[in-house]
Amino acid sequence: MRVAFYAPLKPPGHPVPSGDRRVARLLMAALERAGHRAILASSLRTFDGIGDSEIQKRIRREAEAQAKELIERYLGRAGDRPEAWLTYHPYYKAPDWIGPAVTGALGMRQRRRQSCRRTGCSASTRRTSHASSRSSSR
Repeated sequence: MRVAFYAPLKPPGHPVPSGDRRVARLLMAALERAGHRAILASSLRTFDGIGDSEIQKRIRREAEAQAKELIERYLGRAGDRPEAWLTYHPYYKAPDWIGPAVTGALGMRQRRRQSCRRTGCSASTRRTSHASSRSSSR
């Protein structure tokens, strides 16, 4: 099975070593070892650690443009089209704006894999941006 893989917090090819990069690489390797074809859908890093709305808008525009390109490519060449999509570690500081657009256009189900270091983090990871996290805390 062809599985599109995306890690918006830190892609597997990022130059700075980290646990997130390592887990992303291990997930892709595990997919391959299980007999699937893991395809890196995008290397766009959507992380914004300070919550700057202008940075977030720019990143979102880049993500939307990449989603559009992927949709056109996958619809135009059925052989390249993934059969599944896996997003690793979407986070309110690094939202996935590509996966939902692509999977929605292709009529696919999307799987998200979270990495949590503390209990109760699932509520914060559902937020899609710093702005939503600030407004929900008021």
